[in-house]
Order: sequence, then C-alpha cells, then structure tokens
Amino acid sequence: MSPASVRRARSAPRVGLFASAVLGLVVVAPGLGLALEQGTELLSLPESTAEVFPRLRCHLVVDRESVAVDGVRVLRLETAQDADGRPVLVVPDDDTRGMLITALYDRLLEKFEDEKLGASAREALAVLAQRPELVREGELLLSIDRDTPFSVVRQVLYTAGQAQFGTFLFVTHNPWQDELRTIESALPRIGPPRQIDPEEVPPLMLSVLVGDRGLGLMGADDVLNPDGAPETDEAGPTVPCVSGGPCVGVDDYDWAELSRQLALIKAEHPDDLRVIVVAEPEVPYEVVVRVLDHARWAPRIPMDAEQGAWESWRSVREELFPFSILARGAR
Repeated sequence: MSPASVRRARSAPRVGLFASAVLGLVVVAPGLGLALEQGTELLSLPESTAEVFPRLRCHLVVDRESVAVDGVRVLRLETAQDADGRPVLVVPDDDTRGMLITALYDRLLEKFEDEKLGASAREALAVLAQRPELVREGELLLSIDRDTPFSVVRQVLYTAGQAQFGTFLFVTHNPWQDELRTIESALPRIGPPRQIDPEEVPPLMLSVLVGDRGLGLMGADDVLNPDGAPETDEAGPTVPCVSGGPCVGVDDYDWAELSRQLALIKAEHPDDLRVIVVAEPEVPYEVVVRVLDHARWAPRIPMDAEQGAWESWRSVREELFPFSILARGAR
C-alpha cells in the first residue's frame, strides 16, 4: 500500500468535534487548535490543502443527524427525498422561517451578545499572549459533514449572518499534516454598491458556479472567450464533469481544468484576490470546499499526492484568489 493510500485510510474514520458526549469530544490545545477523537459515525470532515490552525471561536457543528453550537444540540435534521427520489438531509420546515433556522438563530444571537460582553477580557488576553486575532468579533468556527448538501449549509450560513456572524472558519482535515485546519470565507456584504471612480479599473467579480454537471466560470469572458462566447443551443458548464454526465462524487469534477483556467484568469488580473462561489442546493459540501482549495493556489495538487509531492508543491505554488465569498446559491 502506498503512503498516500495509508494516509487516506487513516483519515477515513469519522470524527466528532465539540458537540456533546454523544457527538464526540474536542480538546482545546495550548495553541488554540483542536484535537480529534476517532470512532463516531456522525461527522466526517472534508480534506483540504488548508494550513491555518483553527482559532478558538463559537463552534457550530453540522453532522449527519443534528446541528449543535458549543456542544449543545440545537435541532435535529431530517431525511427527505429530492426530485429524483434520492434521500437528502434537510432542516425540518417547523424549524425554519424562510431561509432562517429559528432555534439556531436564537442560540447564535445569544452567543454573539456574550462575545461582545467578553470583549475587554479578550483584548487583555490578546495583549498578554501577543495574539491580536483573539479579539476579532463575528467569527464562527464550523465543522460540517462533507456529505451535507449545500442547501443545508446555506441555511446555516444565512442564519449565522442574521445573528451578526460574517466571517466563517471552515474546519477541514489536511491529510499531509494529518491535522485540523481552517479555510476562511465570508458572506456577501449587504448595502449600497460602492461608488467606483470612472478612472478606476472595476473589480473582476469572478464567480465559480458549482452544479451537479460541473463547474462554471463567470466574470472573466475577456480571458476565457476573447472572441465572444461560443454559440450553442444549450449553455453547459465551463468545466464539465470528467464522466460527461452528472458528476459521480467529488473526484469526477475536472479539478485540473478548473485550476488551469483560474491560473489563466489570474495572469490577466494579477491584482484581483476575490472569488465568489455559488453552489446549487444538491451539491455536497465537500465539493464546495474543494473549489475553495483550487481557487486559492496554483498549480493543482491531487488530494492523494505523496508526502514529498506535497512538500515540493508548497515551495512552488502561487496564490490565486485567496478571499472567498459564499453566495446563497443557485436556484
């Protein structure tokens, strides 16, 4: 068995994080990281190239059964059927008001108010520890099962945004470091559009559309279609699934082609750092995390690459679009 296979096998067991005695345990390390407890079947984190340690924050967990905040279960999820009769995880209608998850909103708003009350203590701790990031407000640490449909994820993010959380630290598993790491993202800002100076170069507004048939790129036609978009009877994804039909799992998405096209766009727009990710409701959370990964770094590295290839990649990679915004999603 290759080292990559050993690593993948080692990371396969599901983990429980800071939810409850039932959901699993979390250990707050001196460096404010998190430790794993193996053995529960409720939560499996997506793999990622992320290298940022988790910061100690209000922690929201979405596993295969429920949603919990700082170890307290807020609501149970249900299994319904989608249009094709396949089972899909959903938030019960009785627990929602539009996109808002009512019980989760109440709990997160309470947490946010507690965070404001403790601001002075955190500032003192930050000075003593020389850790200025400890005083940042409005951050939420999220551990989400990799198979969770984006329809549930976007409801959770919308609810958190209504409770005044705007920055999200998505907990992932880095297979080469075999540690928990985080990807930072945000919601779109609400408010009047910023006035742009007529002589100022407008921002790129690059968007990646994530669907079950592949990936679409918008906002960069000057690079991808310099002669105009091709005329077709039916518009398909910019980067179709490798199999040619609906994507069968995360590895059926053409990550190499996405990475290539993003690198072309970056070469023409070197000062742009932001990407907007828009996912269809049925897309698994794991796919969205992989998009965030590939939007950040080039060249691409396969998630099953050997340890030596990972180390080499870290020395040659270039940053693409490190600031990601998760939109509410298509449809």
